[in-house]
This record gives sequence, C-alpha cells and structure tokens, in this order.
Amino acid sequence: MRDGGVIVKDVVEPFYRGARVAFRALSAADAPLYFEWLKMGLLSEYRPALSRLCANVVEVADFIGRRSEVHEFQEFEALALDQISGEPFGLVSVSAIDRFNAKAEFSAVFVSHRCTPMAGEALLAAVRLTFDHLSLHKLVFHTFDDNDDALRVLRRREFVAEGRLVEELQRGDGGRRDLLRFALLRRHYEASLLVKRLIGSR
Repeated sequence: MRDGGVIVKDVVEPFYRGARVAFRALSAADAPLYFEWLKMGLLSEYRPALSRLCANVVEVADFIGRRSEVHEFQEFEALALDQISGEPFGLVSVSAIDRFNAKAEFSAVFVSHRCTPMAGEALLAAVRLTFDHLSLHKLVFHTFDDNDDALRVLRRREFVAEGRLVEELQRGDGGRRDLLRFALLRRHYEASLLVKRLIGSR
C-alpha cells in the first residue's frame, strides 16, 4: 500500500489470486490509503457516512480495527489488488450476514480500472467467493439512482429489482437520499453466462 508516497509491505497475504486480480483482507494498516480515498470523495457511495465519522487516519484505523473485532461474523471487507503490480484499486465488502436465512449484503467500489475487464473479474470473483464460502441463497445490492456504472450491472437479467428505499440515507448536507435495492439469487447467479465464462477460465 502507499503511505505518504512510500510503498509499505503488506502484512496480510492475499486469500485469493485470479488471472488479473487478487484479494486480501482489509486491516488497520490500510488506514492511510482508506483515508486518502475517503478525502478524495471516492467512497461517497460505498461508505456514505464515514467521512462524517472519521476526520483523520487514526480514526479510520480505529474504525477498521473495531469493526473487524465486533463484527467478525457479520461483516468482512477486502482490498482488490492488481495481481501483477500489487497495487490496490478497489474495495469489496459483505455485510449484514444472515446465516439462518442464507443472505447478505454486497458492496464494491473501484477507484481505478472502472468498467474494465479487471473490475469485471474482481466483481465476479468476489460474488462467487461470497456465495460459495458462506453458502448463501441470496445477495442484496444497494445503489443510488444516478450511479450509472452500478445500474448497468444491476439491471442485467440475472438481478431482481426489489424496490426503492425512500430517504434511506442522510447526506453530508443534511438532505436525504433514496436507495434502490436489487437481489441476486444463487440459481440466477449459477445460470449466468458471465459466471460460466469465469468458472470456465479458472
């Protein structure tokens, strides 16, 4: 990761390596990078409230550390890495894990390589790992109605539009925003041509 322009050796090894993408668990050591992305406004849709909660790197590190301890079985967050360079280019998270009902909420943000094969591989691999590792029946996705990149994916036929959550989130200026909710069921995921292509390329 980068800290003040210096490359710092990762203390956490990747738990997944694909053709172009790797994932490793997020740790408090990633707080400088996380805070840099937060200040640049790159996480405004991924973590809408975090900029109000964390004003500096120390608070971000504390947020990451406390969440990993308290929510060990309800939430997991990972960095998406360029497999060749090792540079982080995005984040994926699984939250609200409900093992009884076999469902969870999935989020992703790519600060670079957006709408590229690398981002596509990262998204498909993360969804596959989540379904397989947690034995889920359903993944839930939320987005804003002006997030065109996300909607291009979520309006594919594999996804089910479940509705609009009215004034669900508070903005930094005190206003509120609606969220659109989509679901991906395991049977639709398994039947997806994109998934079959990904699995066939492993």
